Amino acid sequence: MATGTPALYADFSGGINTEAGPYLVAENECQDARNISASPLGSFKKRRGFSKHSDLQDSGTVLLDGAPHSLFAVNLTTDYLLAVGPYYNNSDDAIVRIAGNGAAVALKTDAEPNTRWEFVQGPLGEPDNSDPTITEGPVYGLNGVDDPIQWDGTSNSVSAWTATGYTDQSPALDHPAKYCTMLIYSQDKLWAAGDTRTGYTGRVYSSGLNNNLDAPDPCNWDSNLTLDIEPDDGEIITGLGTLGPYIVVFKNRKTYVIDSVAALTYRVVSSSIGCVAPRSVVETNMGTFFLSEDMGVCITDGSSVTRLSEKIDPTLRAIARSVPLVLADAAAVFYENSYYLSVPVDGSTNEITLEYNLDTQSWWIHSCASNQFALIDPTGEPKLYSANPNHIVVNRAFDPLAFYDETATAQVAYESYWQGPYWAWGQPHLNKRISQLRIDGRGIWNTETATTFGDPYTNLGEGIPWESSGDASGNFGGDGKFGDVDAEGDPPLTGSLFGPQAGVAQRRYPTPDEGWGRAWSIKITDNEALGDLEIYSIAAFTRPRTD
Repeated sequence: MATGTPALYADFSGGINTEAGPYLVAENECQDARNISASPLGSFKKRRGFSKHSDLQDSGTVLLDGAPHSLFAVNLTTDYLLAVGPYYNNSDDAIVRIAGNGAAVALKTDAEPNTRWEFVQGPLGEPDNSDPTITEGPVYGLNGVDDPIQWDGTSNSVSAWTATGYTDQSPALDHPAKYCTMLIYSQDKLWAAGDTRTGYTGRVYSSGLNNNLDAPDPCNWDSNLTLDIEPDDGEIITGLGTLGPYIVVFKNRKTYVIDSVAALTYRVVSSSIGCVAPRSVVETNMGTFFLSEDMGVCITDGSSVTRLSEKIDPTLRAIARSVPLVLADAAAVFYENSYYLSVPVDGSTNEITLEYNLDTQSWWIHSCASNQFALIDPTGEPKLYSANPNHIVVNRAFDPLAFYDETATAQVAYESYWQGPYWAWGQPHLNKRISQLRIDGRGIWNTETATTFGDPYTNLGEGIPWESSGDASGNFGGDGKFGDVDAEGDPPLTGSLFGPQAGVAQRRYPTPDEGWGRAWSIKITDNEALGDLEIYSIAAFTRPRTD
């Protein structure tokens, strides 16, 4: 039986805090973690993996010969993905249609190489939907270099995006959005920006109406439906997004809101904070998130801009110093009430993914990454997909059945770990002796401890399964173990919530060799096990020492 004063920690929802000193990391936070997320229970758990959805070199014909850099979800009568990447000879890019079963077909093979595409779709026809034959579509796409295209969702090729009713000053445009790199659909209109030509860098283009139907028509453009955002500052537009009924426009160090779609008027939200990565702009139920060049991840509600990433600022500052130019390729998505942002670390592609959990308002870091995310059926049972930045494959992201990250040829296990704060149990000036540690969780894990700042963590070994009142079915009152164990002393990996099949385990660890210290930190890792991991509580029994 353990002696001493028990200290129980059952709330791990605070996430990573790399900004605070050792004693200032809160009790529910951690110094570091990888591939770990918060759960609604207050526990921490291993994130799900990236399983292969489509091998873009394994369909009889080589479709891509490099990692896809663009990905878009098409929610029509049939759901598709559109992926863009280097064609098989690498002299051009190809636009590839991917069906639900992963089968891929090339729609266009002569696109400008290494140029990111953006696609949108929206309903066409009468606003009151009185005609039941009217459906969503087509899908419109642009990359700022090639002629914009459209796809009807059924054919095996794309066609020219026909724009009518547009006139412009010299130089004449054969399409109002041809030189734009950003495209969104909002308020029954298409909005385009990112025109890098001299004199047009701050311009936002808006589509008009179908005069015959008196309905929105993304193919109808007019020179009167343009808005120049502070054109005299010479800055280019770096981001375009939505915020409820408003359009959010970013420059490198400025944020604006188009507050009247009809009158095309705008106002300044911030004159000092802007966006560095257009794909980082994502609307959520809290507001619109975006990545700033020097202020980290921020959010705007249309009236002000708030910084959100102070607790992981050291990570973001190191990235900004290491790869400032590549940071513009960061990509984000809002999925299962978390904002996921893939960013580079020190290379030329995105390498890790930062997660901001809106439920717990906490940050987490994952070893997976994406060039662009795409969400299929966002109003039904959403599935998230990812353009793999290092392999010629499109993955299903955070697949609930996967505990591996899959490439075109292999399923790669990933390590998950959680490195807790230094707990001083209210008395940082006194040494304490720990008589026993107890951990409740599920899965396979190793436990390490440290008693001095900066010292390496020491492995505590397998630990001893903790007997309690559970029978072989996990019911109270029997003579089995709560969670049970296998022959090696490890809990099983699958099954129901409680009992032997659930893999729920309670382990106790005897006093480590040192046995005492001013403060304690615990690191829990799964050592790349291909299975679940979730920790519910950590308890320590402590006694003060006089020396």
